[in-house]
Amino acid sequence: MSRRILVVGATGKQGRALISHLSTSASTSSESFQILALTRNPSSQAAQSLTLINQSISLIKGDLNDPSSIRKIFESRGKRSIYGVFVALQFPGLGANADAELIQGITIADLANEFQVQRFIFSSLERGSESYDQHLTLDRASKRDIERHIISLPSLPWTILRPGFFMENLSGTLGRITTSVLVAGLNPSTQIPLVAVDDIGRVSSQILTSSSPKYTHAKIPIISSLRTPSQMLQSHLSATSTPQPSIPLFLARLLIYLNTHTKNLYVLPFPYFLISLFPGSVHLSIRWTRLTSG
Repeated sequence: MSRRILVVGATGKQGRALISHLSTSASTSSESFQILALTRNPSSQAAQSLTLINQSISLIKGDLNDPSSIRKIFESRGKRSIYGVFVALQFPGLGANADAELIQGITIADLANEFQVQRFIFSSLERGSESYDQHLTLDRASKRDIERHIISLPSLPWTILRPGFFMENLSGTLGRITTSVLVAGLNPSTQIPLVAVDDIGRVSSQILTSSSPKYTHAKIPIISSLRTPSQMLQSHLSATSTPQPSIPLFLARLLIYLNTHTKNLYVLPFPYFLISLFPGSVHLSIRWTRLTSG
């Protein structure tokens, strides 16, 4: 019997990466999976494009802002019928209120607990140490509170992923701005914990397809690389032979000055657990790397 995996945030970067890796796993393993991709509009281009990754994917209509529509997905299949749930919630926007995100996260966690899923993955964010949690605001605070709620459900076999800063945030028009804001706003010695979204998909797929208990009730930071701003620029130049696209630094400094949420940009010093990623497997070996913000 196929294991049903519900992917919340299926049309986003993390959801698509997971679907891609699950599809690859299914083609090379005796284990079969039925991927349920949650989407508000199954006929949308973004949703339909998922069928190019996996032709047998099921596009499931549901809206996280309408809890009854999500409950119907679980009720129509019954308890323990959905094996695993992966949750990556949409970023509400820089400086935006994140109350809706909090409600969405709590809703899906409660339903997963009620209907006895056997794997529940919540993609949160890496923040160094929980001792700084009281300083978090907006979407960071909502992710913290979702984590706390998930942990309060002892019968839910949860795994909390804490990815670093997405490398994909450095691409496109917004990426040009982001690059310059990081260069202008961070101490030159600050190391940025970078992660490729594909690595999040690989780790999540490994967890969902593994029967190992080591992933249950585990908090797992995911970092692909550590780079100072100058190292980040050099890595791009070495890989592509072209400079990292950016905006003039004086404009970045102006943005930092004018925007409350970038003005307070900082990286706290903390130790990291790094996950060594290798093709086809995930090694949860612990390596300590201390970051300093000068």
